[in-house]
Amino acid sequence: MLTLATGQKSKSIRASAVAQRGVTLVELLVVLTMIALLASIVVLSTPPAQSDAMKSAEQFAARIDFASQEAITSGRVIGVIAQPDGYQFYSYDRGVWTELAEKILGAEAFSSTIAVDLELAESARKNEPQDMLRESKRDDEIPPRPKIIFAPTGETTPFSVVFADRRNQYRVTLSDSGAVQLSKENVQQ
Repeated sequence: MLTLATGQKSKSIRASAVAQRGVTLVELLVVLTMIALLASIVVLSTPPAQSDAMKSAEQFAARIDFASQEAITSGRVIGVIAQPDGYQFYSYDRGVWTELAEKILGAEAFSSTIAVDLELAESARKNEPQDMLRESKRDDEIPPRPKIIFAPTGETTPFSVVFADRRNQYRVTLSDSGAVQLSKENVQQ
């Protein structure tokens, strides 16, 4: 032991270095166990990734439900033109369909990674007008006419739209009373 100028005795430098040499195996295992537990908590608490088909189906269902309610509360007729690449909402006023530019009812494009299939109910297909205008006018002169209609009385055009990607398939169904339902379907491979 060394004696310091203050009169206290101290261990040798070599003895203190040996006592503080490193981490024991037990301490290392405890730290690794804690890291593994924290990593498992993080992995288990993160939600699963949503597919593009699910995101598109949920967004479409929400916007369709909103359009149905908007038609009732605003007292106006609202229509939707749905195509494989996207959809657009229209408002009917004084015999003319005009695009809605409202943020929530504006045009929306579907993701290019999904397939979309619109199916009108049998009762809705019976009520489609004959295309007499097509004989007298060019395609670019024919005004848009939505096939899906939301009336201020709460009546709607019943339809279903299937959103599919490689692994998932979702169906958005609208009944004639305006009820929107989103369901997951089994993918046939």
